[in-house]
Amino acid sequence: MADVGLLLHGILFFTILAAYVHCRQASLDFWRLADLLAPGLLLVYALGLLGTIFGPPAFRAAPQPDGNLFANIWNVAAIYESLWNLAVAAIIIFRRKKQPAIAGGLFLQSLVWHGAGLFATEWLRPEALLWGHFRVRQVMAFAITHLALILLWWRKKQGRPPA
Repeated sequence: MADVGLLLHGILFFTILAAYVHCRQASLDFWRLADLLAPGLLLVYALGLLGTIFGPPAFRAAPQPDGNLFANIWNVAAIYESLWNLAVAAIIIFRRKKQPAIAGGLFLQSLVWHGAGLFATEWLRPEALLWGHFRVRQVMAFAITHLALILLWWRKKQGRPPA
């Protein structure tokens, strides 16, 4: 799993980048679009994680002949991380009914909560891609969380109301 552990984040990063570029070219408000798509991105990410449970990266050995699919799963981190992201998506959907203080606020809050959940669940993985003494996914989670917090603070400081 160490060689595919960052696949979903790469997909999400380039999806967000493509949306930003498209919004700039089409003169659309990226932050408003991001607020609309935040729950969907979390749901797609959660379902992708659940998909890894049934794929070859989740197994140390071949599935048992008796059909016991879960006998060889090497950890439950993907399940916990997926459930975390589903819960965050539900909270974001519920909070969407209230008018956010700033455009992009829901999106940035979802990144903060996603990063916190990723950081916590990464401790459950027995095998992890390391960067020195640090787990790469935890470094990435730390970066996502803090970048989103900085952007949230910056946008609130600028006082950008929702469009």
